[in-house]
Amino acid sequence: GRAPLVVSSVVSEIAARADSIVTGLDPILVDGLKRRRPKICIATTDVHEYGKRLVEQVLSKLGVEVVDGGIGVDADDLLKTAEAASADVIAISTYNGVAADFVRDLAGEMKPDGYRPQVFVGGRLNAVPDGTNTGLPVDVADSLNETGAIPCARIEDMLEIIAANDGGKS
Repeated sequence: GRAPLVVSSVVSEIAARADSIVTGLDPILVDGLKRRRPKICIATTDVHEYGKRLVEQVLSKLGVEVVDGGIGVDADDLLKTAEAASADVIAISTYNGVAADFVRDLAGEMKPDGYRPQVFVGGRLNAVPDGTNTGLPVDVADSLNETGAIPCARIEDMLEIIAANDGGKS
């Protein structure tokens, strides 16, 4: 029941960005999401929750059911949360260079004949490769594709795919 006296600048920025994204969406895409009514479980791989909050707000504004998968969650716990909620989609926001390892762990937790939601991942999709001495991160989007996850540079990319293919229900 507590409410802030003053909205922080970060909260204001996220709300403004969510409004901008929703306003810019194609009405056909919005209609497709409303017809399909996917349930989306959203989580972060670390404590950087800006992307998670942004996706939650966009989806809420579109009337999509959102399941909170947690912040800094482990892959096995995320899968359990999503499965318990019967989520159609898992959306992962990441920032700290663990995208490839996290998505590989998540894919490893999924049983071939079991619960297999569609998985999207966005944020900083990079990692420092093993065996390198430079310490410079490289893009890992291709390795995410190999796990079956769909890397997304923008929220709109995820929404377009979900609206087009029934959020993994087909």
